[in-house]
Amino acid sequence: MRWSFPVGAFVATFLFYLAGADEFVGFGMDDAHYVEQARRFARGDLELASPYFPVGYPAFLSLSARFAPDVRSELAIDKAISALFAAGAVLLVFRLAVDRLGMPRSRSLLLAALTAVSPRWAYLGCQVLAEAPFCFFSLLFLHLYLGVRGSPSIRPAALVALGASIVAAAAMRTIALALLLAVVADQGVEVLRGRGRRRALALLGVPIVALGLWCGFVDGALPYQFAWKIYPGTERALQGWEAPSEPLPVRFVRSLAANLYSEVGAANLPALDTRAAGRLAKTPHGAWGLGLVRGGLLALLALGLRERLARGRVLALYWLISLSVFSIQVWPVGKFLVPLTPLSIDLLLAGAWSLAQGPRTRVAGGAALALVVLAGCASSLHRSAAAIR
Repeated sequence: MRWSFPVGAFVATFLFYLAGADEFVGFGMDDAHYVEQARRFARGDLELASPYFPVGYPAFLSLSARFAPDVRSELAIDKAISALFAAGAVLLVFRLAVDRLGMPRSRSLLLAALTAVSPRWAYLGCQVLAEAPFCFFSLLFLHLYLGVRGSPSIRPAALVALGASIVAAAAMRTIALALLLAVVADQGVEVLRGRGRRRALALLGVPIVALGLWCGFVDGALPYQFAWKIYPGTERALQGWEAPSEPLPVRFVRSLAANLYSEVGAANLPALDTRAAGRLAKTPHGAWGLGLVRGGLLALLALGLRERLARGRVLALYWLISLSVFSIQVWPVGKFLVPLTPLSIDLLLAGAWSLAQGPRTRVAGGAALALVVLAGCASSLHRSAAAIR
């Protein structure tokens, strides 16, 4: 079957995440906000506890708040829901790779496995955060979009599903608007090349109208929340923090370079995100070694972007636009990079695979591919299991 996936692997992934769920509110203010807002909605109180979060996820969680006998049971249900979304997102990673990118099943399973055991992904799949459902709906949107984009004819049902999935993603996280920007850029390239203007109108019109209806009738604050993040200092100032003094272009270039050079690697190769790596960076030889590793990963990302821009361009555009937004905002990017985990790993693997295909670089490329796979699997599984214990 087209959407078949080894049931045992899916259940094992879900149970792996569920094993890490405890009975406490986990990720500070964010988890607490979702729980408090869900309880307000369950009581019929529509007042927002905070202007910085979309209303969709708390509204969804209000069902558990309404029927759970106590807070402990409510948290258990909420974290089980998050684990289900995280495991479902891993399934979508596999299907996206097979169905839309034409990857062999073995490579697709490898990409899904590396995503599943990524420590940050696994950790947030155990919390009451919107990251897991956002990952699910954003990947679903990308899968549907690439399907409609490559189809000889457009079915109305596919367009309805496309609009519903981007609304669901936006109801979880405001960065879903980066999906829309990626679609605009992707279809803009197609129109400039003289291809499919009518198809472009459909693929652009449906998400725009769907999000417009959502913002007009349900969550009118969504565009403002997104603007707060891309206009540096606004959100931070509203929360009583001092706004950054750097000019926007300087801040953007510096942050983007730092994120590409270190943060993306640390988010996806956990060995670079340890105290040992931090201590190593303080020694002269260690700093040189880390610099070489990070430079190598940056080169793999560049090669992967080239490959993905040639096939699955919207994925590369979404990754670049999201990373650019995260580079402008004032908060640390660690948590925000989690929804990009499968795309980041895909870029690293695609870069290594591209290098391995060249006749002059086959040995180096094979070594790079093996290094990415082994380092990703071993360190991810070790840190994820340690966190769950």
